[in-house]
Amino acid sequence: MIKAKFTMGDGRIGVLIGLSRQNVEQLQAGHPIFFDPAQLALDHEAHVGGIAVFYGETEDTMLRDLRGLIGPHSEIFSMPNGDGNVR
Repeated sequence: MIKAKFTMGDGRIGVLIGLSRQNVEQLQAGHPIFFDPAQLALDHEAHVGGIAVFYGETEDTMLRDLRGLIGPHSEIFSMPNGDGNVR
């Protein structure tokens, strides 16, 4: 699973959640995926302007794809293999 936050043009925060094949298989098996939003280190007064969910075969492919899209005010949090440890 990949999580990212970024600042939108209007100053609100955007959140991205990337699901890998392994994550989708976990969901299909009836197992929910949970993550603590505190991992995103959002300011408690931040206004979230949107949440986007996307798919990539693996965390590595999603990271590669995101690198070309993010700007200087973005942060990416990766949880390889869905193990809950942010990298």
